[in-house]
Amino acid sequence: MISVVMPMRNAARVVERQLVALARQTYRDPWEVVVADNGSGDAGVAVVERWRDRIPGLRVVDASARRGAAAARNQGAELARGDAIAFCDADDVVASGWLAAMATALAAHDFVAGACDHEALNPDGTADWHARSFETAAPVAMGFKPYASSANMAISRNVLLGVGGFDEKFARFGAAGEDVDLSWRLQLGGHDLYFEPGALVFYRHRHDLGGVWRQNLDYGMADVLLYQRYRVHGLCPRPLSQAFRGFGSLLLRTPALTSRGPRGVWLRDAAHRCGRVRGSVRERVMFL
Repeated sequence: MISVVMPMRNAARVVERQLVALARQTYRDPWEVVVADNGSGDAGVAVVERWRDRIPGLRVVDASARRGAAAARNQGAELARGDAIAFCDADDVVASGWLAAMATALAAHDFVAGACDHEALNPDGTADWHARSFETAAPVAMGFKPYASSANMAISRNVLLGVGGFDEKFARFGAAGEDVDLSWRLQLGGHDLYFEPGALVFYRHRHDLGGVWRQNLDYGMADVLLYQRYRVHGLCPRPLSQAFRGFGSLLLRTPALTSRGPRGVWLRDAAHRCGRVRGSVRERVMFL
């Protein structure tokens, strides 16, 4: 049996598209959907409840005891009944063959990453503001090891709980870094990451410039904590010369701020670098 765990908080506006997609899964063996509600203040829970008769084993669990997406995923996993857990997000849309592809991969692998489509849910060029990862392979983070996105991963339940699940300390950086940390802990513990291109998720990016800035600021700060933890395992520091060249490149690209498309890319890069500066100060370790 497979449990699909989906964290949710204030997703009433978008979650129904994901529920439609889950109801259309081609997988026919036993499975369930556990929606881990992280203290929603909107009508999201009511929207989910309306789908009980159309999705097998659908239930909503109260995952508000600890805040953050990592905490919601952990609480959902603890209450799941399946031997394996597939994670997806409330604001994305899984392809109809997503769970079947994950199940096939899980028959031979403990830890699986799926593919992402960056176009379908991101109109008007907003997909270009973000890294196009997980299209053909699991990306390598920070030049160290590949990772699975928490928006599209599957893992043996015993393996997940055996390593303590997602590290909820990353919540102080927003929803950033906890999937990279989990992926690296699993691989260092002997569980190889397998990429399954058939397990496709249509991924929703931030469509507003402020959201792009805040998200990438969090990513940059999370990078510093990851470096602090994994440098003993071989994660290399970034040369200062490389960091300075990056900031210099931002200055040279400032004329692009007059156009909305290039402005989003510039804000993404600037926020990520500023996040690394802020994280270095906070964690008292230099990773620029």
